[in-house]
Amino acid sequence: MKLKKYFLSKFIYLLPIEESFFFKVKFEKKVKLSDELINLNYKKNAPYRNPFFTKLMEGKDLYIWFYEQENNSKIVIPEAYLLTEYYKEKNPNALLSIQTKSSYLIVIIKDSFLLNSYSIMQRDEHLIEMEMHKHALSSWKEINQDEYIESKDKALKNLKFKDLYKWTEINTDNSNLLPKMVNKFAYPFAFLLFFIIFIELYHLNGVESRLKEVETAYREAKSKNNEI
Repeated sequence: MKLKKYFLSKFIYLLPIEESFFFKVKFEKKVKLSDELINLNYKKNAPYRNPFFTKLMEGKDLYIWFYEQENNSKIVIPEAYLLTEYYKEKNPNALLSIQTKSSYLIVIIKDSFLLNSYSIMQRDEHLIEMEMHKHALSSWKEINQDEYIESKDKALKNLKFKDLYKWTEINTDNSNLLPKMVNKFAYPFAFLLFFIIFIELYHLNGVESRLKEVETAYREAKSKNNEI
């Protein structure tokens, strides 16, 4: 548990809804798209000039979250996805209206999948009713700030390492897996190997010096014994 908590705090960044732009693409069949192709085809949809993005391919659906500020975290997980995973079991077709300190967040779940997410400055019942009708949603759930914070924490703690795997950069096709693993671990492994060899040579050198001392002492003792 402590290892998981350390991992979550050091390597994961939760991308806020209000700091990102969500874009979803549905394909007729399963496809594999590189970051370069995603950037080339879909960057134009983002409201940012040179956006960064994190993405997820699930079945025939491509989820893309564009954001403006780069961060150094190893894994970027959008909070909209995290909230969907947390609420979808009890709310498979729902609109989540979430109150925060500075805005209202809208998360739309359809057939247990994230359909859309965005932020608005103030609560708008007309907009909510329009979204409910447009997507034929069955429920509308109001979430206050305390529940919002608590649900995020619980959802994050419920994540398993296998769930985190799909958000990592090493999640790629099998043909590229070995080269990426080699590039990732070659230098650390080489350093470790060099360190082990150095230690062994150091000990061997010490043993050799000790043997020479013993041999010298033996010769001196033998010489004195012969004189007697």
